[in-house]
Amino acid sequence: MTLMTRTVRGVLRTLPMLLLAAGVATPALADWTASGTFKYVDRVFDQTGFTGAEPVLPVRLADIEIVDAALNGRKAILATGATDQNGAYSIVVRDRKTRDVYVRVVTSSESTPDLFIDVRDSNTNQHKKYAVATNTVAGHAPGVDINFGTATIGIGQGGEAFNLYDQVLRGMDYLATFIGGRPGSDEALAVVWGINNGVGGSFYSIGSMAIILRDTAGYDDTVVLHEMGHYVVWHYLASSSPGGAHTFSWCDLDLRLAFAEGWVTYWGNSVLRYHGLPRSNVYVRSNGGAAGPGSLVRWADLEDDQQYLCSGSTSEVNVFSVLWDIADGPSTSDTTPGMDDPQDLLDLPDAEVWEVMATQMGGKFNISLETFWDEWFNPPLQNGFRSELIAIADHVLIEYHEDALEANDTAAEASFVPLDGSLVHNTFFSDPELDGEGAA
Repeated sequence: MTLMTRTVRGVLRTLPMLLLAAGVATPALADWTASGTFKYVDRVFDQTGFTGAEPVLPVRLADIEIVDAALNGRKAILATGATDQNGAYSIVVRDRKTRDVYVRVVTSSESTPDLFIDVRDSNTNQHKKYAVATNTVAGHAPGVDINFGTATIGIGQGGEAFNLYDQVLRGMDYLATFIGGRPGSDEALAVVWGINNGVGGSFYSIGSMAIILRDTAGYDDTVVLHEMGHYVVWHYLASSSPGGAHTFSWCDLDLRLAFAEGWVTYWGNSVLRYHGLPRSNVYVRSNGGAAGPGSLVRWADLEDDQQYLCSGSTSEVNVFSVLWDIADGPSTSDTTPGMDDPQDLLDLPDAEVWEVMATQMGGKFNISLETFWDEWFNPPLQNGFRSELIAIADHVLIEYHEDALEANDTAAEASFVPLDGSLVHNTFFSDPELDGEGAA
């Protein structure tokens, strides 16, 4: 494009007298403005799956292209810009031809300087992003503004891709509160999703810096945010996860895997909580069924799980329940607004959890929930709230405190036990200083 422009200008400069003598008038550039709004149809979920409610939401901070319908490739793009937070756009087009024109919105963020995300169909071709176009305006004359109106992207018509884009944007804005701004171009994040890609599971690919989503996950907000949590950990935090299969009902995971998976679920649902979205405590996986209610595969309640009932920190459910209750409070936008669990005695800022992960756990080995627990109490942070945390963790039988018979490490200091056959409850946590941090 630059070379063509320079060539044309060179010809005009060398032949000014000839053009005037021949009576040929040079067409003047005429600015016009393309405006309108893009929205997408969302699907509301709760613990039953999709509720059937399908609100229309704005397509936020997505790329806009003004296109000549008669041309192909980059030559067809007359101007570019982005939607605002309301899904609206207003873009000046500099042109001097009568054309058939339309506007398309793309699941990318090239026109938003501090945002580096996209949703694409293929992990091998970064150009295969999703785009939805307005109707074409035929015979548009330069200098005449066009309002293309509101275009709504439906379910099965691209709504899934723009929903995923919106969730990752929410995640980036939440992440920005901890790192001082959205991640830069060297930490760009892609979501790879297609309704017929043949992908049956979701994961974060470290090598390609992309979330790979199963075909049925187009409206599974908490799933894509869970996988985004792995991206966050990889770039900013610490983990010892060995990877591998896991699910909510497995109570005996590797301690490191349970913590890693529990933490990213906590992080993903915290994105919803940060934005004040309803039922932020509910994690849902669907089967991607057609519009309407249902399609539930599994769900979990981060607030107070009563389904899986595992004991200890080898359960990812127990891990995210403990982490959630640190920052959860009566004002949380959960399924019981204005109320809280009896064991939940804290309502701390999310930054408290982040600070432990970001400043205390680097260089640690075999990271588990107990590592997080110890570093919560360790200097220089020394966050405190020992009794409150014990109440939260005891609720899921994570007993990071000594039992009533301590100290009894030697025969000389052993405690007496009853002789009537009654059970004595012991824990496996040594905290002789009673400062919260376990002894080595």
